[in-house]
Amino acid sequence: QQSTTGFFCTHPSVGSTGTVSCSIPVFSSGASATFQVVVTLNQLGVNANVATVTSSTTNTNASNTATANTTVNPGPATHFSVSAPSSPTAGTAFSITVTALTAGGGTATGYLGTVKFTSSDSGSGVVLPGNYTFQAGDVGVHVFTNGVTLVTSGNHTITATDTGNATINGTATSNTLAGLPATILVQAGSGQPAFIGTTFPTNLAALVQDSFGNAVSGATVTFTAPASGASGTFANSTVTTTAATGSNGVATASTFTANNFVGSYFVTASVSGVASPANFTMANFCASSSPVVTNLNDAGTGSLRNAVACVASGSTITFQSGVTGTITQSITLNIGKNLT
Repeated sequence: QQSTTGFFCTHPSVGSTGTVSCSIPVFSSGASATFQVVVTLNQLGVNANVATVTSSTTNTNASNTATANTTVNPGPATHFSVSAPSSPTAGTAFSITVTALTAGGGTATGYLGTVKFTSSDSGSGVVLPGNYTFQAGDVGVHVFTNGVTLVTSGNHTITATDTGNATINGTATSNTLAGLPATILVQAGSGQPAFIGTTFPTNLAALVQDSFGNAVSGATVTFTAPASGASGTFANSTVTTTAATGSNGVATASTFTANNFVGSYFVTASVSGVASPANFTMANFCASSSPVVTNLNDAGTGSLRNAVACVASGSTITFQSGVTGTITQSITLNIGKNLT
């Protein structure tokens, strides 16, 4: 309030800090004045103090000042701010910060309540801080160092709630990322047969997961078929190919074609960091149960190897007229049955 002419005050701008200063530029010698400064801060409360100015000079244009200190106490906490990393890794502990806030958004430095924690991640292995009672030394802010571990990939919330007043709460959301590869499993393509020299109908696919069962994307999977005997080749005409896992953790190999050897075998799928590969059971079959040897090739349609593999025990193998010469075997030809 103003007790004489020429009384005016200056103050900091909204949102900043500073000093409220009041002046009486024209003041008679020996005169006195009393003024009250009322401070209202963002709904935190009203504080007032009184200062009395007494002139001590005969110069009516001299500076006449007085000081009154006032302390602004924040209001009570009405909600929490919870801060957490945006993209933690599943199974890796991280820190969160809980700040008690007033209705106006300032820090409730006097908050001494107890908070509990919950999360939308219900996976086995989730770790949250235990109940914590804020201390005076926290001045409304507490860091829970490496207090949280989430295990399920995707968006999950972490909520802090006052145990005495559930309306005082706050939530952070984190997008949990999968950890390193821990397992590789057969997803598709195992157990299928194909005639020699033909393409298997289903591409081989493997699923890569971390230790919590989350799909691991961007992992390189290597598919490998046997180097000799019954086997096959991928689209690159070799027994090995690679493929990266997608967002679903699945890597799909290129088309796989049976070679000219009859028999069952395994194709493996492996990923770095995982000791045990995924095994696909494959089988190359005969196109005919009574083949005729039509050439001197080591394997494939019309070969002796193919005829031996395809006929039943007790059968007679027929050579086409004119087929004479030496058949060179790349690997041992195991007959294992009575043939003529």
